[in-house]
Amino acid sequence: MFIPLQHVGINITSADFHSGTLYARLQAAFGRENVPLKHIILEVTESVYLGQRDPVVAREIKALRAHGLRVALDDFGTGFASLTHLLTVPVDIIKIDKSFIDRLVQGDPSLAIVEGLVGIARKLNIQVIAEGIENETQAVLLAEIGCQLGQGYLFSQAVPRQIAKGLLKRFGRPPAEEAWMAGEANPIDRSA
Repeated sequence: MFIPLQHVGINITSADFHSGTLYARLQAAFGRENVPLKHIILEVTESVYLGQRDPVVAREIKALRAHGLRVALDDFGTGFASLTHLLTVPVDIIKIDKSFIDRLVQGDPSLAIVEGLVGIARKLNIQVIAEGIENETQAVLLAEIGCQLGQGYLFSQAVPRQIAKGLLKRFGRPPAEEAWMAGEANPIDRSA
């Protein structure tokens, strides 16, 4: 049975990169289900990606991106990353940490920081995802500043496989080549 699938995010650890088999394991697992690897987003925390300045991790990420997988820098703003890393670190997505979104109200410095990150990322052609959206106010503010993608309890809590399958059937959009990078996917826009 066909379920609309645009992207699947997978959390990757340092050990995954050091195994030397990450690409083969991803290829085998997703190949069994006929899911092209271009639909995979590898989510790597700042500490794994930047913490130890590990050449193995950097080399593996470069190789995986060459195979068409996308890389998201997870929990951005909480660890080792600085804005200078956005110039040198090959990432496709930054996921702004929930700690910024929790404080997101008019007048709070977190709004200025998130708005600045969204603007910088747009100019660098890096997609932004806001993590931990829990209420409509946060969603509206994020949409107003141009953050088009988000995740959090406002949309759904973690659910079992069968419920996730039903949600994908009901709300999933058919895969569209690079539509999400062009801003056509807009789950934060509550009017859709």
